[in-house]
Amino acid sequence: MKLSLGDVMSIEEYSSRLEEEVKDLGDRVSRLEGRVEELSKRIGDLRNDMNHRFAELSKRIDDLKSDMNFRFNILTALMICVLGAILGVLFKLILSP
Repeated sequence: MKLSLGDVMSIEEYSSRLEEEVKDLGDRVSRLEGRVEELSKRIGDLRNDMNHRFAELSKRIDDLKSDMNFRFNILTALMICVLGAILGVLFKLILSP
């Protein structure tokens, strides 16, 4: 509310205008508080969703690690078998007259 020096009003008028402004300000603050609560809830929901997705991602990474370890163990076993076969053939060739 802006007043210039040329405006003359009674104390009652000025008081009633101030009361209206204060009431309007209180309504605005109440609306803002409601919006803050809504935003806090949305942020909380987003946080929970992100935590859930990170947990899923972590599980998928763990599953991939397990799969890679399994494949590595199979390849290692196959390489040992092939190495054994090669050494067997070499010893047979070397030791045969």
